[in-house]
Amino acid sequence: MALAVSTPLHSSDSKDASIQLWDTGSGCQVASFRGGACAPHGLCVTENLIFGLQVKQAVHVWRWTAETPEIRIPLPEKITSLTASFDGTMCFCGSESGSLLVWEVSEKRRSARVCVWSVCVCVR
Repeated sequence: MALAVSTPLHSSDSKDASIQLWDTGSGCQVASFRGGACAPHGLCVTENLIFGLQVKQAVHVWRWTAETPEIRIPLPEKITSLTASFDGTMCFCGSESGSLLVWEVSEKRRSARVCVWSVCVCVR
């Protein structure tokens, strides 16, 4: 896709459980992805991939060139936030319990494996 990563984007969900990405400068729809509506704070756009936190405790991963998710990551607990590395090789989720869950994402194998199951951070 010819879209620069630095292009400001806005996302929206639709009633048919799809995600649309919009160019905030022009107001034009850039892409549409089927297979899930995102939870709040649950969308991350990287150079090659789009990560979407689903309401039903899973992360769906789309390539820019695919309309449907190519990777589905099941989640062991309720997630409140999501982000990914710039190149899309790592996915980070913050949980309601305060844990940080980290996955290594493989586009070639179309899979994700847990790197760190849970890291508890205590701040005093």
